[in-house]
Amino acid sequence: EELDDVVLVGHSFAGTVITGAAHRAPRRIRRLVYLDAMLPEDGRSVFEVVGPEMAGFFEALVAGHDGWSLPWLTDEQLDEYYGDHALAADDLAWMRRHLTAQPIATYREALRLDDAQANALPRTYVRCTGTPGPQRIAPGTPGWDTATLETGHWPMITAPSQTAALLDAIAGGTAA
Repeated sequence: EELDDVVLVGHSFAGTVITGAAHRAPRRIRRLVYLDAMLPEDGRSVFEVVGPEMAGFFEALVAGHDGWSLPWLTDEQLDEYYGDHALAADDLAWMRRHLTAQPIATYREALRLDDAQANALPRTYVRCTGTPGPQRIAPGTPGWDTATLETGHWPMITAPSQTAALLDAIAGGTAA
């Protein structure tokens, strides 16, 4: 598309996707925004990054599904792994109508992240406060800006106006 000055936003697993894209076209990208997203590590697969418990859970889901793709989670699994996700019943119904299973190979394959220009790109991590676990990027971490959204892991569903406003502020350089 011959795009330049791009702000790439990746949610959840797509933190891996935007990082990989940045390492293939760093001169076209102005900023990477990780929206409650994975942070890949050079030479390690997503499964290696998330650890054996989560990797085993996902592998079991795949084995019980079709052997090659990760299905959407049940309500019970969402509650267990995504804490205060804030998804209402109608949100879940809408998502289940539109989501597709994800190829599990994307979790098993490692990325090479050795492009110095890509590694130097400005980055913002947006933490959703309803997502369990520690904050992935501490405020003040060199090379990173941080922000928070007071919602669960799917802010584009549960807090669309706030999410859009924050992303607009980050892209425009006016986010605090």
